[in-house]
Amino acid sequence: MHILVIPGSFPSVVHPYAGIFFQQLTDAMQESGFKMGVIAPDIRPFRSLKNPGILNQFGKKYSYQTNAGVPVLRKTAVNLAPGIRMFNQKVFVAFCHQLFDDYISKHGEPDLIHAHTSLWAGLAAKSLSRKHLIPYFVTEHSSDILRNQLSRYDNALVNQVFQEAEVIIAVSTSLQKAIESNFRFKTLLVPNMVDFDKISPCNGESNKLITIGNLLPVKGYEFLIDAFAICLKEEKDLSLTIIGGGPERKKLEHKCASLSISNHVEFKGMLSPELTKEELRNHGIFISSSLFETFGVALVEALGSGMPSIATKSGGPEGIINEMNGRLCEKANANALSTEILYVYRNYQAFDRDFIRQNAIDRFGKRTVIQLMKTIVHGIRR
Repeated sequence: MHILVIPGSFPSVVHPYAGIFFQQLTDAMQESGFKMGVIAPDIRPFRSLKNPGILNQFGKKYSYQTNAGVPVLRKTAVNLAPGIRMFNQKVFVAFCHQLFDDYISKHGEPDLIHAHTSLWAGLAAKSLSRKHLIPYFVTEHSSDILRNQLSRYDNALVNQVFQEAEVIIAVSTSLQKAIESNFRFKTLLVPNMVDFDKISPCNGESNKLITIGNLLPVKGYEFLIDAFAICLKEEKDLSLTIIGGGPERKKLEHKCASLSISNHVEFKGMLSPELTKEELRNHGIFISSSLFETFGVALVEALGSGMPSIATKSGGPEGIINEMNGRLCEKANANALSTEILYVYRNYQAFDRDFIRQNAIDRFGKRTVIQLMKTIVHGIRR
């Protein structure tokens, strides 16, 4: 079966890790026997105009293959109207039509179109489906749906995408419930696929805590730092490593200084996936302090290292964390978070790290996710 993927984002030279999980799933499906292809408009933010070379790339098409041999067709643009979402939508859909024509001339017409996220990949899939009579299905990842923060305009567009899709997939139980509650469409659950091949078992040093994510308010790091400061009053040998970049870094560093815990907290900045996995190996406990999380790839990767983990009830983690692999607590609550951190630290030996690792692989690994996708795809008839 021939499947064309339209991702909301995809790795590029400029952003090598954007949409990396879309690429990993696409490659895994190709390796499992599907014929896969990708069309991905490369629409860069307005600030990229500061680079004079971007003007020479504007409107240019380019193509390449992924490591698994999946052909990828792209076209470059700049979001010239960042405050006007309709502009970005129109450009994305128009580019997809152009790239689709190029794709079928080189690789033939696909049997199915798979869109990752409704806005704007799903809209492009719907438009192409109407023109070429090719069925499409959608995997939804949107935190805005989970948080019920779509505008009336966007809500109507998502509803149209869902209405014509053959299948709607949600990546977590919380997102599944939000879609079914807000849009009244039946939804299937397929978690994000996590590649565990390069994730080594953690070293089991329970005093070494780690968290991974962009330094944004939604990640709840302000509450994590407060919680960590509470823990340090009782357990002096704890350390916290924070991996990720973003606009909140200076604010968070200042907060650590004001709490006199800077010598226990290390901000590593943005790291490559390889270096991030190495950091996981050198720590013992993972913490996700998010206020909203549609899934939690970093959390699952930590579990894949055998690491007991603490997560807030922020959406995705409720379907990931259980009493065998960690603890859940209320979000935006430093006291509750500190209680669970201390519990896992003090009861570390009660957690079976081999079980935690294997359980994560069984639930979120390549074999499980690809089998779910095969069942869904083969159930769609053109």
